[in-house]
Amino acid sequence: MIKHAVIKDEKFFSYLEKNLDLIKSLDNNVLEAVVAKSARIKVRFVEQDEKDTGIRNILNFGHTVGHAVESVSHFQVSHGQGVSIGMTAAAGIAVKLELMDKENAVRLENLLRKPDYRPNCRKWK
Repeated sequence: MIKHAVIKDEKFFSYLEKNLDLIKSLDNNVLEAVVAKSARIKVRFVEQDEKDTGIRNILNFGHTVGHAVESVSHFQVSHGQGVSIGMTAAAGIAVKLELMDKENAVRLENLLRKPDYRPNCRKWK
């Protein structure tokens, strides 16, 4: 969800930042809404690029570094944790290339580092 919000929907990203506790409460209505929103974002990219040869590649945000982290940790770091680390790394690169402003990169890192967001991520300090 965070990945989709970052790449396409500022309002959704802000909602995730402000409502993490509500989302974690596992209320069915809240979960249905955020999962549906995330799915709609993904569907838009897939519909635009069904063969995965262009704009759809943006859905790989964080995956290149994430897969490397998974591999070098001998899969002690989960896929989700690796992608979170990868998104943070990609955001840092995007800031250097002036494709993302520093404030949004910090917001992303802060959300991904929230202990309640990463229940099994003891290794990521």
